[in-house]
Amino acid sequence: MLQHSRSLGRRSSRYFNTGIHTSATVSSRTELAGVKTCYPPRPHLSPKTAYTASKITRMASSNTISSVKGDGYTLGVLACGTMGNAILGGIFQSLNEQDKLHQSSEERKIIPNKFVASVRRPEGAQKVKQELGHYSQFEKLSIYQNDNTSAAKESDVVILACAPNKPASILQSPGMKEALSGKLLIHILAGVSVKDILELLHDTTAPETSQCTIVRTLPNAAAAVRQSCTVVATSDPALTPEHDAIVKWIFSQVGRVIYLPESQINIAAVLAGATPAMMATLIDGIAQGGIELGSPMRESYEMAAQAMIAPGTLVVKGAHPAQVRDSCSCPGGCTAKSLAVIEEGAVKGTLAKAVREGVAVAEKLGAKSD
Repeated sequence: MLQHSRSLGRRSSRYFNTGIHTSATVSSRTELAGVKTCYPPRPHLSPKTAYTASKITRMASSNTISSVKGDGYTLGVLACGTMGNAILGGIFQSLNEQDKLHQSSEERKIIPNKFVASVRRPEGAQKVKQELGHYSQFEKLSIYQNDNTSAAKESDVVILACAPNKPASILQSPGMKEALSGKLLIHILAGVSVKDILELLHDTTAPETSQCTIVRTLPNAAAAVRQSCTVVATSDPALTPEHDAIVKWIFSQVGRVIYLPESQINIAAVLAGATPAMMATLIDGIAQGGIELGSPMRESYEMAAQAMIAPGTLVVKGAHPAQVRDSCSCPGGCTAKSLAVIEEGAVKGTLAKAVREGVAVAEKLGAKSD
């Protein structure tokens, strides 16, 4: 957390520039259209770039926290966009449903009780409010604009949720290395390795005690409906039991969690990350066939989408795709004819090629500079 200057505590009508990036460590906390937002104070502003601080709350002073202690912790999301909102939304919904009276002391240690999100623009803050404001946990969320370092300082566990080619602009900002020292940093960037993140934060001479613990994960867009398949890269040395439990708990709130070696993460980026888009394309094509024959558009999409759920559920439970396919087909029937057309179009081979080409791109993403 951050400590405000006394002048900020006295003057709640001061204006702040929210459009210019700053590495200032003194921030104010203000209400912007119902959003609790933290802005770096800046003098000499024009009215077009100024906001009135209608509410200022003093925050306790804190340096970096080497480990999560006691009940709960502060979870921060840097560059909180679509995926960050989905993760926080899943957590907020889960916490709304959980009965705190029946949580054990060990469970309370891995469940966050405060939240921080950083965004670049006012539109980002408004989007966070729009998507998360209806949850009761929203009142525990602080939003920082153009101040990733302060957001990281206030957090005990940090999720890096920027675009795959943008981590350097965040991790190499002034004070970020110190803000993350000794903390758990979870990144969700396709094509970016743990080594890449470590090199952005530390030089080769940095002592291990000053480094953060980095975990590579890959959730997918289905996190928005709590149906993600998040892949977590296993690490060497292994995570502490507490850190592992925290990572698993966070992503279990938005779907399933699978552990794989980091060497297979780029493959998983397509299998788990890109497959929802490919399935949507299949749904579109299947529904289009019905629409062309006179089936209502809305009902056609609903039928095609609903039909995808059962095969996926059966395969997740252990059935082989061929078993599911054969159980739905009989000789000379309409399903058999439809499958024959799919075979003629080499759809299965095309999908396999799509995965291979997607993996090739995933391997290049981390190599692109800001």
